[in-house]
Amino acid sequence: MNMLLIAAPYHDVISNICEELQSDYIDILIKTPNNRINYDLLNDKYIINPNSYRSIYNEAFEFLGKLMASSISTGEFLDLNLHPVIWKNILSKEITLYDYESIDYYFYTAINNLEYISNISDENKKKKELEKYGELYFIIKNSNDVDIELKPEGSKIKVTIDNLKEYIDLSKSKRIKEFNNSLDYLKKGFYSVIPYDILQVLTWQQLEEMVCGTNELNIDEFKANTVYEGYTMNDQNIKWFWDWFESTSKNERIKYLKFVSGRSRLPKSGNVIKYKHTISKLINVDKNRFPKSMTCFFKLNLPVYDSYDTFVEKMKYAIIYCYEIDTDQ
Repeated sequence: MNMLLIAAPYHDVISNICEELQSDYIDILIKTPNNRINYDLLNDKYIINPNSYRSIYNEAFEFLGKLMASSISTGEFLDLNLHPVIWKNILSKEITLYDYESIDYYFYTAINNLEYISNISDENKKKKELEKYGELYFIIKNSNDVDIELKPEGSKIKVTIDNLKEYIDLSKSKRIKEFNNSLDYLKKGFYSVIPYDILQVLTWQQLEEMVCGTNELNIDEFKANTVYEGYTMNDQNIKWFWDWFESTSKNERIKYLKFVSGRSRLPKSGNVIKYKHTISKLINVDKNRFPKSMTCFFKLNLPVYDSYDTFVEKMKYAIIYCYEIDTDQ
């Protein structure tokens, strides 16, 4: 069987897995607390749900680890928008309170303020500053907004100037390690595919790019990797295509990429695509027909349209509602 004919459905399956992992249907990955408060710093990133501790979740994280590692060897990049703490943890890099500014700004700020109070030498001033926080107990909320006790009966133990340092240390430790159980299973799966020592020279950014590629599509590079069948670069429909493509949003370009190739991500610059992006003329067809994609061959079959408005209407419908349109419409 021609492996190219298998490739496109495989791309679709992988893209759909990543899309479902980052949806409300499966709760092993969640948006950061910063997303809930609309704080801009990395608020579109996903973190591990700290409440995903049942055995079925452990198996899911182990599988995800294997899938992530396999993407490095297969080149099938994963459209995963994961927070840096996950990539750092895979590489056993140190996670600190500073990493939590881009996860939970309120927590990060509160702990910094409490550390400032704990370092005040004047006991009376320290007590007055702590009282501004009201009544604190040895309990905090995790990244899923669930209360967790920092020690047995923590919800009944009040924070005072005498135990403030203990409260700060336990709070940082509990939050920084809140994903560790799930990450252990993810790493178990990941390093069952790739030996641990091989990747330790990488930065977390390099690892992310190896697994996910890039979702930043360079238009000039994309043009240079485009060929035409039945069209030339000077034909009106091709000019309309690039006028439209250059005016689209990043999200629309990703949708087009998935429509025409089954992929949502591209390899890093310099190795953009394995097969040339092809725009082929559909002849002897109704001019109101939708464009058709051949994801196996990274090809767009484009009818000849009479107007730019018609071209845009058909292209937008195709990339939004269809992964592949191959019916006579």
